Amino acid sequence: MQFERRRQLRRPVDISAKLFTAVDAPIWDCVVMDISVHGAKLAVESGHEIPEFFTLLLSAEGRVSHRCRVMWRAGRRLGVKFVPLEAADADAPAAAADPDAG
Repeated sequence: MQFERRRQLRRPVDISAKLFTAVDAPIWDCVVMDISVHGAKLAVESGHEIPEFFTLLLSAEGRVSHRCRVMWRAGRRLGVKFVPLEAADADAPAAAADPDAG
């Protein structure tokens, strides 16, 4: 029997979504397999180099989104934690965090 360590149980879903990493990078398709208020499990196409931080777009217009940090990887699956924008930007280079820099 597997012990569940999460504070909130994830709800199984099957939601088509997009991964946005940077303005000049492609937007990748993914499927949200389960989700909670704190994170999600995603299935991505093989061969993609998914960075540690990205934005998960849950609506076509991008109005529903979460900033994510990859917590684990297993083949085509990713476990992500939803993080505040400031947490992701703290690990980004100053030029990337400030579009007017450079």
